[in-house]
Amino acid sequence: MTLSLDLQGIAEHLGIHPSQSCMDEIETALHAEIDSIGAYSDAIKVTVMLQERGVVVGICSNLVKPYGAAVKRLFTRRSQGVTIKDMG
Repeated sequence: MTLSLDLQGIAEHLGIHPSQSCMDEIETALHAEIDSIGAYSDAIKVTVMLQERGVVVGICSNLVKPYGAAVKRLFTRRSQGVTIKDMG
């Protein structure tokens, strides 16, 4: 989780050479899982409440790079002024 890589990059880094059909299947499964991710309702409420009071909020996650899209989707849609930075 210390490398900022997509699935293809991870495979290359590990020296794994799956077929394109295998990579496509894994990518499809990954996107379905990412689409199913949700935030706890209290996390959204607290984030918005703090921002309304002028508190700068940071969201940290130990999920790997592809999951960052879910964090962006969940928190930028419900609160204003959120900047998501990939610390990769």
